[in-house]
Amino acid sequence: MCFLRGVSADTFFTNPLEHTFITQTKADEKAIRMDSLIEATVKALIEFESELDRMKAEALEAEKKMVKDAVGLAESARSAAISESEQHVSERLAKARAEGEGAAESIRKKGDSSLKIFEASISKRKAKAIEDVVGRLLGETQ
Repeated sequence: MCFLRGVSADTFFTNPLEHTFITQTKADEKAIRMDSLIEATVKALIEFESELDRMKAEALEAEKKMVKDAVGLAESARSAAISESEQHVSERLAKARAEGEGAAESIRKKGDSSLKIFEASISKRKAKAIEDVVGRLLGETQ
């Protein structure tokens, strides 16, 4: 790069090989800088890929943890639902048992009452039957 306007490179370089050498050196420096830039870019891409792989692994672990937690919560909810259902069933059974026992007691009392009436009726008829048999045996009744 020449800072003087209108002055050619030949003014500074008397030997054309010297000019070619300097131009070649500058081109080499640009190539080295370009190589360096490419290496830095490749290194950045490798680091980016490594970070991306790490993030993928973290996401996979997070997903596994979420699935495990979800399974745990589902199992807990299932257990709670079963426990609650069992409690409702037990309450209904207890209520049904109490109602059944009440109905059975009522039926037993009606049965006892009917039995007493029936026994009283049998007792009255038994006494009348004994009188009739005795009367026939003694010839009093025909």
